[in-house]
Amino acid sequence: RQEKFAQNRVKLPNLEAIAAQEKEGRVTVLFNSVVTDITDHTVTLRVQEETRTLAYDKIFALIGAEPPKDWLKRMGIEMTTIEVAEDE
Repeated sequence: RQEKFAQNRVKLPNLEAIAAQEKEGRVTVLFNSVVTDITDHTVTLRVQEETRTLAYDKIFALIGAEPPKDWLKRMGIEMTTIEVAEDE
């Protein structure tokens, strides 16, 4: 599926948290975008009528509260968990 990352689909507390991170320059948010390709070092997006290829450090896949683990495994996608320390 190629679903858009749309502002109207983000819950308000999450939207506020994203906006705060963007304001601090920690993330770049591209609403109404669709991922069309991912390589080892770049991601290509369709943002409205424009195609953009960007270098990345990390990619966050927003796939819902319960990821479809069985389907992802069948697609050859390995799920990993990392521990993230909260800022003190």
